[in-house]
Amino acid sequence: MTTPDPKLLKRALGWLARREYARSELRAKLVRLGGNQEAIEPVLEHLSATGAQSDRRFTGEYIRARIRRGEGPLKIVHTLEARGISRELIETELHRPDAAWILVAERARIKRFGSSRPSDVAMREQQSHFLLQRGFSPRVVSGLWQGWGLDILSDAGEGRDDDPVL
Repeated sequence: MTTPDPKLLKRALGWLARREYARSELRAKLVRLGGNQEAIEPVLEHLSATGAQSDRRFTGEYIRARIRRGEGPLKIVHTLEARGISRELIETELHRPDAAWILVAERARIKRFGSSRPSDVAMREQQSHFLLQRGFSPRVVSGLWQGWGLDILSDAGEGRDDDPVL
């Protein structure tokens, strides 16, 4: 392995000290900084080998943050793929049962519309559209209205450390 450029390595470590980055994001930032491919690859290899950068760690943290924001799996997959994360890694880190996604959808719905269930078809359609736009599948939205998995709500208070979703 070629020795990494100290200037590029220092810059990349500074970025990683602030937040996690996908390998492809770091590569793009280093290219914008003026690095060439021959200088960038050893830096990225060094960061991976030392554990300073990990796509698995980035993906897990990204997914948890997006779940806390009330986003669904379809939107999360789309944004991670756009960041250069492999579909296999995304699916490994994102796998949760439908009941857990229903819980996330219900929390997002309550945050936006309040805790009362929709009283008419128009309100239900509006809330369904909102959830679909947030990246929840039609199956999860349907399950929410049918009450699938909502028994978890009574057992898993928001913000608890043993939350089954996170």
